Amino acid sequence: MKSLVFIDSTEEGLKKSDLDLLGFLEESGQDVVAVAMGVKPNSFSPEEVPANLKSVFFHEDLRHYSPLGLAKALKTVMEKEQPQWVFSTASLKTKDFFPWLAADLNYGFINEVTDIKRAESKILVTKPLYAGKALAEIEAEKSFILVQANYMCGAFKRGGNPEELSFSLPQNPIAHQSFKIPEKKSKDLSEAEIIVSGGRGLQEPENFKMLEELAGLLGGEVGASRAVTDAGWQPYSRQVGQTGKTVTPRLYIACGISGAIQHLAGMQNSQVIVAINKDSSAPIFKKCTYGLVGDLFELVPEMIKALQKSS
Repeated sequence: MKSLVFIDSTEEGLKKSDLDLLGFLEESGQDVVAVAMGVKPNSFSPEEVPANLKSVFFHEDLRHYSPLGLAKALKTVMEKEQPQWVFSTASLKTKDFFPWLAADLNYGFINEVTDIKRAESKILVTKPLYAGKALAEIEAEKSFILVQANYMCGAFKRGGNPEELSFSLPQNPIAHQSFKIPEKKSKDLSEAEIIVSGGRGLQEPENFKMLEELAGLLGGEVGASRAVTDAGWQPYSRQVGQTGKTVTPRLYIACGISGAIQHLAGMQNSQVIVAINKDSSAPIFKKCTYGLVGDLFELVPEMIKALQKSS
């Protein structure tokens, strides 16, 4: 039975987390093909193209999010490939159009998957429930499946020669009136492999410059707790938690964050969690991989100095 991987495409390239997922499925022995949709990357040489990327659909109308356009394009590929499962990583796009496309095609839909196992002709997926308090193992028969970014990674085979599709798209019902470009271009938190997050323990917004320096040295991004974004210290796009972004980086450093259940729900599946807090009884220490009990205004600068020396 065949699996299809949907890969988001931008001028910067094919989405890394989608490529990681493709590699994971290949290494697990699945019969898998991929399709890339969006705008054509600036660099798209055969040496970079996945071997199992069978189709691509590049169109200027997909430069901005077009749910009907993506749905029509993906349905066209599905009619040809007849997949049992359609995979991608969770994003603002896929979380929106995957569920209703699944319903339209009479497929199931499963979100926030953290593990995939193949058992003969079946696929078993694992996902957290009740803000991570429980894990559910679900048998996915004929489904659209979204996995958490950075959670399943593998090396995909290269040297593909995909067919470039061409057909008309329906009119985009979403009209883009204007765009606000942030002063500092940053990666979407859900895609970041390293996140340094701050809470009310930083005392004032100016102290986030310290976290920005640490994140920059690590090649990561800055996150924040809800208390911080509600106070206006950081934009809501930086919020991690149940009402913010769900993130699964390889390294998550929590600075001055107590670890309320709402925050833990958004980051507890990180591969390595480092907690820095002067309160030894803070709930975050029950979930972290490494805990540092102390003053973050002393510990974080020491981490910065150590990284500067090693660079």
